[in-house]
Amino acid sequence: MHLPINVTGYTDFYSSKEHATNVGSMFRDPANALLPNWLHLPVGYNGRASSVVVSGTDIRRPMGQVKLPSAEHPMFSACAKLDFELETAFIVGANTALGEPVSVNHAEDIIFGMVLLNDWSARDIQQWEYVPLGPFNAKTFATSISPWVVTMEALEPFRVPGPAQDPQPLPYLRQVGDHSFDISLAVDLQPADSDRPTTICNTNYRAMYWSMAQQLAHHTVSGCNLCVGDLMASGTISGIAPDSFGSLLELSWNGQRPLTLIDGHTKRSFLEDGDLVDLPRNSNPLFDVFEADYAAVLRDNRPGMGIPCGQQLAGLDDNTVPDAQCGAIRNLVAFPFAAIVVSYQHFTGTRNDDLFTFGIRHIPHLCIESNHAV
Repeated sequence: MHLPINVTGYTDFYSSKEHATNVGSMFRDPANALLPNWLHLPVGYNGRASSVVVSGTDIRRPMGQVKLPSAEHPMFSACAKLDFELETAFIVGANTALGEPVSVNHAEDIIFGMVLLNDWSARDIQQWEYVPLGPFNAKTFATSISPWVVTMEALEPFRVPGPAQDPQPLPYLRQVGDHSFDISLAVDLQPADSDRPTTICNTNYRAMYWSMAQQLAHHTVSGCNLCVGDLMASGTISGIAPDSFGSLLELSWNGQRPLTLIDGHTKRSFLEDGDLVDLPRNSNPLFDVFEADYAAVLRDNRPGMGIPCGQQLAGLDDNTVPDAQCGAIRNLVAFPFAAIVVSYQHFTGTRNDDLFTFGIRHIPHLCIESNHAV
């Protein structure tokens, strides 16, 4: 599989009130878990576009500085608290000019579609480095996204109201109408020596406090320009119930409450070598087009798999994957209508200046094929 876009920029938001409250309660004062700015703006940071990888890419455990609570000085060590974060992300589908903000009421017009995203996180590295400027190496080592994109048009039947926002946002962030989506999400965890996964999280995107349009409007309000292919992640998606928390940090409460997996004896507080993390497709037929996002945690990298450059694709007459575009289709894969499904076998393609525009050759069904770990 290949990345569905050439990621021109990557921003990660922090837009789940439940997730932010859990983290604030864990590391600060539970009575004042949210920082003063959180209810007034979509908090975010700029991540590394270079380390965004496609689902199925195995992840190497990162090294970095770690300071144990009892130690006077930090040490250089492999991460011992490796975590996933269940997220979605939206893809920008139009360029904007430097100095020209995008209105919250027009922001959805330039959002192309959504992918699943796993924001891999090194919690022990993060805890030492994040003051005062936020996470750095704890997040830059890898971010996984699904190889398929679901367009905003395809999501339209699942549009729902978002949570009530109190206090009312400033005028540039105020919206009228429904701007969230009913997307059920889950996380499966499978150790290397297990023959079946354990579902450790069930949650829903509709609980996100800040909408995609508000995130994009805030991102550009200073005059920041956007590029086709910019990737903007939702932040960890957590619900109210303990089994709806979208990270092991929350599910195990920073290791204080280890999870018991399906075999009845295996415990997990954080990810161990060989663990397979899967964000599976849910039961909603439309969202079968979200390919399961997965990756194994490794001590060492292993090569991935994909369609060789220049190889003719079955059933596509003489069409091939152009060598120059193999592995990173330039900027964006765009479709003339709302369906992003199955594999290259269903598409024919022609080169455009900024986009690869594909017409769907045939779609026998909406269900995508299962992926297997490399």
